[in-house]
Amino acid sequence: MRNVVELAAVMLLPTLLGYSVLAVPRVLRWWRARHRSHLLAMQPIERLAEDVRRLHRQLADYETRLPGPGRRVRISALRAAYVDALHAACQALDVPPPHRRGGQVPTSEIFRVEAALRLRGLNVTTPVAR
Repeated sequence: MRNVVELAAVMLLPTLLGYSVLAVPRVLRWWRARHRSHLLAMQPIERLAEDVRRLHRQLADYETRLPGPGRRVRISALRAAYVDALHAACQALDVPPPHRRGGQVPTSEIFRVEAALRLRGLNVTTPVAR
């Protein structure tokens, strides 16, 4: 019986070792992302509002441009940054953050969050004086 247990341990050891090599970086990335989101929420609300408004303007500008090279990639990157900024503003103002469906945040969810932030005093479409 002891030989069977030792054989099973010897057979499973490489698998467990390989899994740990793959899992540790993922856990570290998850932990850093979670820690980063808490740091974003600790920024002053004025800075968060400025970022949300700036990204909203940039996203609206790129969405209305004529098609060109790299437009789709730029819009995807801006939308992801905008959703991150909305999430940080939601944490700061105690608003439910945008919910992802299928890995992306639907436009209706972005509108819901913008309206909830507007009720809390943060209007994302307010033009910034230059």
